[in-house]
Amino acid sequence: MQKPLSPDQIAGLAGNQEQAAELYLTARVAIDPEHVAEKAFLQSLSRALQLPDALVSHLDAQVA
Repeated sequence: MQKPLSPDQIAGLAGNQEQAAELYLTARVAIDPEHVAEKAFLQSLSRALQLPDALVSHLDAQVA
């Protein structure tokens, strides 16, 4: 908690696209995208995870 991982570091934990989607979904549940900085983090994370925009939209809809 004192030194949070960067989006690139988190992306490095994913071994495949399914794991990448799970990591994004976990972050999305924990983060409030109404805050500008947190929304920017999610966008950076989705890019670092190389997730397709359609998948990101689907995951966001699941949380909502």
